[in-house]
Amino acid sequence: MMNEIGVKQACNTLFKHDIDALIVIGGVGSFHGLQAIKRYWQGQVIGLPGTIDNDLFGCDKTIGFATAVHTATRAIDKIRDTANAFDRVFIVEVMGRHSGHIAFQVGLSCGAESIFSFENYDSVHHEIHLRELIEQIRRQQKKRDASYLIILAENLWPGGASALKAKLESKGQIESAICILGHIQRGGDPVSEDSVLATQLGLGAVESILSNDDNIMLGYRTNQLSKTSLKEAVSINKPVDESLRIAHKSQLTDYLK
Repeated sequence: MMNEIGVKQACNTLFKHDIDALIVIGGVGSFHGLQAIKRYWQGQVIGLPGTIDNDLFGCDKTIGFATAVHTATRAIDKIRDTANAFDRVFIVEVMGRHSGHIAFQVGLSCGAESIFSFENYDSVHHEIHLRELIEQIRRQQKKRDASYLIILAENLWPGGASALKAKLESKGQIESAICILGHIQRGGDPVSEDSVLATQLGLGAVESILSNDDNIMLGYRTNQLSKTSLKEAVSINKPVDESLRIAHKSQLTDYLK
């Protein structure tokens, strides 16, 4: 937990070593920390978006997001093999904090029959979502290929994947298996897309320091380097692109024909 004592200790370290510029790669927590440091230290601060959640406003993609999606997709492709072989229903929980970017990217990539994320789930209509899911699974189970893959964003369904599994069994008499991918999504070798993005942003950070930029986050939007205030980067919501949600609806319609 960030507190004033810790912030002041960090600032004292900066003063002690005569540091006049700080470049930080991180997410929402790191950038809140940078803003706190600015209350006691007048050096330049530049933020680079580095989080698998891809939830920072001001950039199309954050460093680490593409690698996390790649890692999750490879894992779920293996799960799909088992689901197809035994006509099983699988609930796969992916990370993302309170963002659905990983869920939608992975779900579309893997051809998931259902994606449950913050952009298409409303807790007020919890029971309606459950009834619709049960009906979709039953329709799929009447087909020759009766496997069914549910991608679930973490921190979304009350009680998580285990609670959803229990609901499917108690309300729909549907058995399912659970796989929580967890922190394997945060490690491993980066894919080339992340390596290139990190290199571009690193170069941009140095140039921004030399140009006396301060209290900003750098990012790429539509292939152009952009500058966003740290405050905006962490406070403005960055939803999943509408085109991805439309694509999933179309994909789901095709499955259930």
